[in-house]
Amino acid sequence: MERALLGLLLVLQLGLLEHAAWRTGPTWDERLYIFYGANQVLHGEVCVNAVPAWGFGLMQVAAGETTAEPDPVSLDPEKARAGWLRLFASRQATVFVTLLTSLTLWWSARRWGVAEGLASAALWALSPTVLGHGSLATLDVWAAASAAVATAIGLRWAEAPSRGLAAAFGVVVALGVGAKVIAGGALVVALAAVAWLRPRLLLAHGGVACGAFVLGLWAGYGFDVGPVHNWSREIVLRQVPAPGFFQAMHDQFMHGFVRGHSNVVLGKTVDSGVWWYWPVCIVLKSTVGGLLLGGLAAARSWRSPRREDLLLLAWPLLLLAILSVGQVQLGIRYLLPAFPGAILWAVRAVGEARWVGLGLTALGVLEMAARAPAYVAFFSVFAGGPDRGVRLLPVGSDWCQARPELQRWVLEHTPERLFYVPCGPYTFEPEHFEPRCAAQTGVYAVHASELFRTRRTEPGCLNWLREREPDVILGHSIFVFEVKPDDPAVGRGKR
Repeated sequence: MERALLGLLLVLQLGLLEHAAWRTGPTWDERLYIFYGANQVLHGEVCVNAVPAWGFGLMQVAAGETTAEPDPVSLDPEKARAGWLRLFASRQATVFVTLLTSLTLWWSARRWGVAEGLASAALWALSPTVLGHGSLATLDVWAAASAAVATAIGLRWAEAPSRGLAAAFGVVVALGVGAKVIAGGALVVALAAVAWLRPRLLLAHGGVACGAFVLGLWAGYGFDVGPVHNWSREIVLRQVPAPGFFQAMHDQFMHGFVRGHSNVVLGKTVDSGVWWYWPVCIVLKSTVGGLLLGGLAAARSWRSPRREDLLLLAWPLLLLAILSVGQVQLGIRYLLPAFPGAILWAVRAVGEARWVGLGLTALGVLEMAARAPAYVAFFSVFAGGPDRGVRLLPVGSDWCQARPELQRWVLEHTPERLFYVPCGPYTFEPEHFEPRCAAQTGVYAVHASELFRTRRTEPGCLNWLREREPDVILGHSIFVFEVKPDDPAVGRGKR
């Protein structure tokens, strides 16, 4: 019975992921990762995110499409078909990793009971954030999968320590680092846990884990040797193993802790990180059932603290702390590597109140289903749903994914004059004009990330649009306004 229910859950998850992978337009970062994957597999040009790139590239080769522009939003049917094929094929690598994580969480939690195992898999499989990013050719779910497998190995090691498990742990963390450098924090947490639980094994087993990590990391980067550059393209290290790893460390440090990234939080524009961003993000981007389940687990952990709870939460809390002091806060996907540990902690902490926990899990599933397949732009009822929530946290929720819907809308309604600001690295083929600061007659289609955080238009230029309700919202992220000749705003605005 248990395996049958697990099988049904995995089939459901696969269907939802494939539906989202087919319906979601290309996101900002995917174009770059897809090109990296093809170059790495076909030409041996190892990139900074080498491990997912192998998956993206191999799926493109298997589909027989490695040269088309990975942007299906084209008026040319042949280009659109080839673009969809390349995009959809690349996404299959992430879909596989997402399914593997569900199995890993089930296997880890079933030591506490059948219900705990199934609940852990369901919380991951049916999370809106997981469905949204587990169907994209991006990196975050890959780092989360590494965290899930590393946690499973760590739990097994705690029961029966062995050098083999220590080596496996190091390799798995190395694969996660090959996706996102920050995943290496799990190794630090593991070494601290060994020092606490079994200090006599720290030198032997910790050394094996570190050695396996180094070897696995170099293997993940194809045993590459080369230079590392700074952002001015000057060589700072001439010949090092796994140069992509050191390049990623340099770039992520500069981007995440030095230069930062502009953002909008609760309608306020910020040039760098704010400590309260992540609590706000968690509340607005999580299902109500998930939040209540987390609250119940926290209350029970507070009343009856256990060592295992702290071990499961150690990496999620460390990741949250690192991100909170960082300068780049671009959406809940950055927290995905914390999901496996947090899910296992919640399921274990609920304990005897498992039926309440299962009810809260079901509540979250219903809320997720009501928003399908717009998982990237998901917002809970606390935020007023996606159409309201995207005004509060537009960055990361509007990731260019609604461009296919905009093209269909434009072809159907054929506006005489369309004002549109292209999103990310992509072009838009239907005839359009860049909006000017003074309002003009026509249709304005503006991405939420541009409307509420101007990057390509002059600051303050589109403020007059923020003050009115859109006529249509496409994909919960593109706001469409019709400005008629007798509109009082015509001719006004910042000049």
